[in-house]
Amino acid sequence: MKPATCSERRRPRQPGGFTLLEMLVAITLLAVMAVIGWRALDSLTRSRERLTDHDARLDALKVLYGQLQADCEHLANPTLLQASPVEIGQNRLLLVRDRRDEGQPPTWQALSYQLDGNTLVRVAAPPVDSRAGLQSALLALRQGGSNTAQVRRV
Repeated sequence: MKPATCSERRRPRQPGGFTLLEMLVAITLLAVMAVIGWRALDSLTRSRERLTDHDARLDALKVLYGQLQADCEHLANPTLLQASPVEIGQNRLLLVRDRRDEGQPPTWQALSYQLDGNTLVRVAAPPVDSRAGLQSALLALRQGGSNTAQVRRV
């Protein structure tokens, strides 16, 4: 056997694997990174849900404003109606819309926008061609609608 040299004697033996302490540190770091990643993913998921809900509400408002704009653009002529086509009450807006075609006799439709809890409801009475019919339609809408009215939640 060959005698050991001085440099070989001073070298400590290299272990073949990781120590228990190194493994515990690595597992702890991986656990911390997993928790941070999970929280980030959870935050992204919640943000996406809020944005989806917000987009749905904005779409509903666009539809509502479009319908309200169309109703206001076709308000009845106060001179022909002999009254104001708009009536504002508590939690309710009544409108009289002109539904006639060009060159035809007047036809009116009574509309009501009213709050039902947190929901806005549009109630449209059938079109009528007389002031008496319009007055009865408006009265029915003031009292909560009629059986022939078209109800739409917006």
